[in-house]
Amino acid sequence: MLQFSFHSMQYFDEVPSEPHFYLIEGDPHVLTEFTSYFLVKRAPSLLLDGGNSFDPFTLSFFCRKLEMDTMENVFVSRAFTVFQLKMLIIDHLPSFIKKNRPSIVFVSFFSNLFRSDDVEEEILTILYKKLLFRLKETERRYKIPIMVTDRKNNSTLFDCRIGLHMKRNTFLLSVDQKTFRYPLVPPDQKTLDCWREYHG
Repeated sequence: MLQFSFHSMQYFDEVPSEPHFYLIEGDPHVLTEFTSYFLVKRAPSLLLDGGNSFDPFTLSFFCRKLEMDTMENVFVSRAFTVFQLKMLIIDHLPSFIKKNRPSIVFVSFFSNLFRSDDVEEEILTILYKKLLFRLKETERRYKIPIMVTDRKNNSTLFDCRIGLHMKRNTFLLSVDQKTFRYPLVPPDQKTLDCWREYHG
C-alpha cells in the first residue's frame, strides 16, 4: 500500500537530478516509492535492485497516475549476492548505458547485500568501496545521474546526500543538510497547496 497520496508524491520532484553521484537515505518505504516514481518520470531508466525491493505494481501505479506508458522503458536487474552486484556494476552497466542510454540509474539499498555471513568481512569491505568508486567513475564518464538508495551510508564519495523521511503528517526532504518540510496532502484533496519551511 502506498504511503503517500499522489499529490504528496509530487514533492519528489523537488529532489535534484542533475548528472551527479547521489546518496538517497531514509525510510525504506519512502525510498521504494521515490525510486519507482523517478524510474517512470525519467524513463528510459535502469534499476539495479540490491534490496529485493522492486515492486512492479507500484511502478504501474505511477504509470497510470502520470499518464506515461513507460513500463517497457524501465529496465530492472536484480542482484541476490554481492558478487552478482559486482558483475552488474563492473561488467554490464557500462555496456548497458552505451546501448540503451538511460536518463537515470538507481542502485537500490546498496548496503543490504554486504550484510552477509557467507563472505569474509575483509572482502566485503573491499568490494563495498570498490563498487561505490566504480559507480562514481561511471557517472563522471557518461554524465548520467546515478542514485544510490540506502537506509544509511557514511561514504564520502557521493556528490550530494539527500534524505527522505516521514514524520507524522510531514514529509522531510534534506539536501546536503538543508531540510525542507512539506505537509502530506490528504487523499481526498484535489489541489496542491504547497508550503514549505527552510531550515539551514
